[in-house]
Amino acid sequence: MPVRPKFDFDIPHFSHLGIVTGLCALLLMTSCAAPAHRSEAKGPGVVSGFFEPAPDKAFEYNLFVPYAAKDQKLPMLLSFPGAGISVSGEMANWQDAAGKAGIMVATASFFFREGSKNPRVHDYVIFLDEMARKYSIDTSRVFVAGASAGCLTARDLLYESPERFRGAIFMASPNIEKLIRDPGAKQYPPMFFVHGEKDEQFPYKEKQRLVELLKQKGYSVSLLSDPNAGHTHDPKWNTAIFDWMDQQTGGGAQGEGETIP
Repeated sequence: MPVRPKFDFDIPHFSHLGIVTGLCALLLMTSCAAPAHRSEAKGPGVVSGFFEPAPDKAFEYNLFVPYAAKDQKLPMLLSFPGAGISVSGEMANWQDAAGKAGIMVATASFFFREGSKNPRVHDYVIFLDEMARKYSIDTSRVFVAGASAGCLTARDLLYESPERFRGAIFMASPNIEKLIRDPGAKQYPPMFFVHGEKDEQFPYKEKQRLVELLKQKGYSVSLLSDPNAGHTHDPKWNTAIFDWMDQQTGGGAQGEGETIP
């Protein structure tokens, strides 16, 4: 027979009506709450967790928060890894250079947690809004990036909400014909393609043709090649990428047709 616990204080009596009213209030507060994410930064470093744009959805993310002066607004890069690369693996590609450049980086999965619904592009817009609410982000300096298959999610996010981004970076990308077919090219921010000349999955010559087509359609596009790289996101590209990001906010002259030595 179970033993009832003893308390050294009086437990007030609640009516059934009071309990029901309290539960309803709690449910209302929960339904109106901001999207949930399981962890928060206590200081500079990497935060990892699952972001829940809705109760039946959750995708994994990492967030790198660099050292910064109090109340300093930081630029942010949202990056999607390629298929088979974890968000922590993609974060490892960015972290050192991001720390030196003072850039906040989030890596997010384009797959949702097992058992939840498939992702929608707008869920990442909700994620960006929540990060801007929680952290000191300069929302006029937000960029989106993708590596390999992650470029498709970055492309779709750019396609849906081009006004949210100062620029887009596509690394080892497939051809993104969706943008070529779009007649409203001038609404898009500048784009930066970085590609290995030894990429056998998406050959470099195809990327050259894509960039020329985009330019003909009126896009602001730059291409940086790496003669020694294959199908990858090489961390040595990051300095050039962050320099390009800085150029989009008035930090320098933009190069054209450059090559990584």
